[in-house]
Amino acid sequence: MAAQAGGEKGASVAIEKLRGGGAGPYDPGMDTRIAKLEGSHDGLKQSQSILIMSVMGLAGLFFTLAAIMVTLQVFTFNRIDQVETKLDAKIGQLETKLDAKIGQVEAKLDAKIGQIEAKLDAKVDALGVRVDALPALISQEFRAMRADMTAQTNAIANAITAARQPAPPVIVPPPPGSVQSAP
Repeated sequence: MAAQAGGEKGASVAIEKLRGGGAGPYDPGMDTRIAKLEGSHDGLKQSQSILIMSVMGLAGLFFTLAAIMVTLQVFTFNRIDQVETKLDAKIGQLETKLDAKIGQVEAKLDAKIGQIEAKLDAKVDALGVRVDALPALISQEFRAMRADMTAQTNAIANAITAARQPAPPVIVPPPPGSVQSAP
């Protein structure tokens, strides 16, 4: 402002020198021209002041909007952090529940597997008893087969022996009442 006041004084002094104290050796129409020039100069100063105020207002508006945006960003980040904290807590709760459910399922599966193992062990034991009894049964069966084969072999041998012996003479007895003489 002080620079503007100093600039206005300098312009007034220059104009007074041109006028030469009011009337001078210049053209009388020059006063009108100088008055128009001074009016234009005043209009430009006023336009410059309005322009500076407008620029300052826009800068203030820009900084205000920037401050609002920064405030909103900070609020948003804080809100996001709160939501993230809540989500972490919920995830922790879900993990705990899921671990409990998995533990229950594991316990049930272990119980079922134990039952199945017990049934299989009982069946394997029963099968083992039956397999252990097989050698005695097989031995008895083989004895019976051996005795049977021995009997068959003896019958075949007796038949072969009987077939190789000469046939005994067949004597047909004469019918009763007939006598034969000896030669």
